[in-house]
Amino acid sequence: MLAAPVKKRHWGRWVVFGSLFLVVAAVAVSCYFYEDEVVPADKMVFQKQYSASLEVDRAVGEAIEKYMSVLDAEYTDHDCWVDHCPRSSKSIPGVPENRALFTTQERANLEGHRGRRAMDRGPVSRVRLYSVAQQPDGMMVAIAEITTVKCLYPGSKDPYSSSSDYYRMILTPSQEGYVVLQDSSIDPVRERLPEGFHSLYHNTVKKPECAST
Repeated sequence: MLAAPVKKRHWGRWVVFGSLFLVVAAVAVSCYFYEDEVVPADKMVFQKQYSASLEVDRAVGEAIEKYMSVLDAEYTDHDCWVDHCPRSSKSIPGVPENRALFTTQERANLEGHRGRRAMDRGPVSRVRLYSVAQQPDGMMVAIAEITTVKCLYPGSKDPYSSSSDYYRMILTPSQEGYVVLQDSSIDPVRERLPEGFHSLYHNTVKKPECAST
């Protein structure tokens, strides 16, 4: 008469042990594949680096440099706000009249500083151009690393702060060469961009003035 309950208890134990085994196996398999995804840097396949031509690459790089200098100046412009900015990047000669007042990143910069007074010392940005791809309609799609240096701690032993970000930018031809129409921040890991690369164009900038007042 006791055989049936005993058998049920044994069956229940097997179910519990079986479930635990499946969980452990699943974890082990996931760890295996996770480890398998860690690829050595020398074996990684990076996004292709395009070049339009030496002349065009230089013109695109110079256009991005001019564009970034405008964004840098906006930090110290007391007349530049999200709803009104006479000297936004739209004021760059050659920018189409139907372009928005700000690019995506430009607006994000200003919204991030909304409610704050303009900085006394503006940042400077260094451009390193990774790729320039010409489109059938004549537009250029560029990928650039922008390193921004700011004076955050004037008078201190180490007053500067810097950050590097990658952007995809769309440029259109103009009488001035090229002008930036739009930009967006991109993740260098998702985009498979190398940390070190031979730049198609780069500018040389000095650190911003950072003397204590």
